[in-house]
Amino acid sequence: MQEQAPLLTEVSGGTSIVFKNKELYSRSSPRTRAEERAAAFELETHTLYILASPLLWYGIFELLKKLPSSSHIIAVEQEPQLAALSISHQPLELSRFEQLDISFFPEGSTDAGNSDTDRPGDIFKSIPALVEKLGIERFRRVRLLTLNGGYRLNSRRYKELVQLLEEEIQQFWHNKYTIMHMLPLWIKNVFHNLAQCTFPAVSHETKRPHLASCPRFGLPSTSLPVLIAGAGPSLDAHIDFIRCYRDTIFLLTVDTAYSVLLQHGIKPDMVVVQESQFYNLYDFIFQPRIEADILADISSYPQVLRLGAGDIYFYATEFVRTQLFSRLQEAELLPPRIPPLGSVGTTAVHAALSITDSTVILAGIDFAFPSGQTHARGAPRHQLNLQHCHRFLGIEDMLARTTKGVTPTPDAADSMGIPLCTTPSLRRYADNFARVFTSLDRMLLLKPRGLPLGIPELTEAELAPYLSSAEKRVTPHKAPSMAGMGDSEAVKGFLQRERELLRLIYSQGLAFLEGRLSEAEFTKLSLDIHRCEYLFLHFPETGATLRTLDPPLIKRVLVSTGHYIRVIEEALKLIPRS
Repeated sequence: MQEQAPLLTEVSGGTSIVFKNKELYSRSSPRTRAEERAAAFELETHTLYILASPLLWYGIFELLKKLPSSSHIIAVEQEPQLAALSISHQPLELSRFEQLDISFFPEGSTDAGNSDTDRPGDIFKSIPALVEKLGIERFRRVRLLTLNGGYRLNSRRYKELVQLLEEEIQQFWHNKYTIMHMLPLWIKNVFHNLAQCTFPAVSHETKRPHLASCPRFGLPSTSLPVLIAGAGPSLDAHIDFIRCYRDTIFLLTVDTAYSVLLQHGIKPDMVVVQESQFYNLYDFIFQPRIEADILADISSYPQVLRLGAGDIYFYATEFVRTQLFSRLQEAELLPPRIPPLGSVGTTAVHAALSITDSTVILAGIDFAFPSGQTHARGAPRHQLNLQHCHRFLGIEDMLARTTKGVTPTPDAADSMGIPLCTTPSLRRYADNFARVFTSLDRMLLLKPRGLPLGIPELTEAELAPYLSSAEKRVTPHKAPSMAGMGDSEAVKGFLQRERELLRLIYSQGLAFLEGRLSEAEFTKLSLDIHRCEYLFLHFPETGATLRTLDPPLIKRVLVSTGHYIRVIEEALKLIPRS
C-alpha cells in the first residue's frame, strides 16, 4: 500500500501539514509559533546546528539573522516525501544568507541548495562527509534545532545523527590536541632519523649502532612462534615461563619491558620503540646499550636509536596526512607504513604478525593494573615509584600521582579476585586492539592477563606442550643487514630539496607581505605551502587545508618555515662526509 503524501492544509494564520495522521504545525498561527520558537534559541559560536525537518521553512530567517558567522546550519529531513516538499517550498531569499553557511541536506538527495539532481544516499555517511568539507575544525559542538512536529516522526534518528557528529568532532579535537603539541617534534625526528640512516655500519664488538633500512630489506622473518612481552604487571607471572621456553620462541618486547627481561637474564631478539619524546630514554636508563635489534617508528626519539648495538628497522606511522610521506616514497626513502595503532604494544603485535606465520603469543599486554603497580616489577616507572615511597607514602598511594581517571574494571581481576584498575586511555587502547586483531586466528593471550582482548586465552600449562614440541633454534636469529643504507647521497639530496622548497616558501611569503607578489605567484605560494602541510597542521584553527591565506597566517607559516629550515640544516650536518 502506497503511503499517503503530505497534505497541506490552510489553518488560522497560515498553512500547516498533515502527514501520517499527525499535524506537523500548530493549527493556530503555525508560522508565528515557529518564528517565536526560533527567536527563543540562543545560537552559539563555532557550533554545528542540525535543523530537524525544515518543512515549510517557518522560522528559518529568524535563525539565520542571528547565526554567528563561525557556525553552520544543516537542514535534515528523514522522510523522503517531506524532503521533496521542503525542496519545493525552499524560499529563494535563502540565497542571500550564503555567507552565514546554511546547507539543506535531505535524506535521499545531495545538497539540495547546490545540486540539480536527487540521488539516493545514506545520510549517516553523507553528512559527516559534508562536515569534513565545510571544515570540521570550525566546530566545537553540535546542537539540535526543532521548529515543528516533523522532528517527532524520527526523533531517535535525529538524536543518533547528533551523537555521531558529536563523536566525530570530539575525536577530531582529541587528535588535534595531540598534533598541536607533537607534530613539530615528529617532523624533526623524521628528518634526523633519515640522516641517522646514513651512519656507517661497524662491527658489534665496538658496541656502536648499526642501522639497516626497511625500504631495502623489510622486517626479519622467523619460523618460530613469536612471544610479545609487554610491560603490564601480569608479565611478572610469566618470567619463569619465558625463561624456560626461551630457545623455542622469537622474543619481541616493547621498550618499557626491555629492562625487566634483562634483570631476569632474558635477552630479547627485538625491541619495539615508538615514543618520540626524550622520556623514552628512561626505558633504557639502566642499560648502556640496547643489545637487541630495534624496530622503530621513523618519528622515534633519535637518541634512543643511538643506543642500539644491533640492526635498526624502521616503520612509518602516518600520524597526519602529509605529502612529505609521498615525497619520501618517491625518493624510495619511506619505510613500510603501518596504520596508527596507538599503543606500542599494539604496534608490536602488528610487527609480530608480519615476521612469522606461526603463533603469536601475548604476555603483559594488559591495559589494566592492580592498585599501586602500573607496570611490571623492575620497569623504570615501577622503580621510580618505589624511590618516591616512604613510610608516610606507600606504593598504593602513588596511584593517583601516576595515572588519571583511574577506575576499577569488572573485566579483569588479580589472583585474589580483586578487580584491576584501568583508565580511559588504556580502555581505548584495548578496544582498538580488539577492533584491529580479533578476526585473526593465530594469536593467544597468556593468563593471567589484564583486560580481555577478544582473542583465545591459555594458561602456561596449556601452552607448554605446544612450545615443548616446537623446533629449537640452533643459532641465534639474525636478520639480513647491510652497512647502513649505503645511499647517503639519496638522503642528502632529499633533505636539500626539502630545504630549498622551504626557502622558496619563505622568500615568496616575505614578498607577499611586502606586496611584491603577483596573483599567479601567490597561487603558486599557496600550492607550495599545501605541499608542506606540516608547516600549519599544528595550528589550533586549521584543518587539512588552509581556507584563507591572509597576512597574519602567512607570518605564522613563515615562523614555522624558518624552524624547519634550521631542523633540516641540523640533519644535514649529521650525514657523514664521503
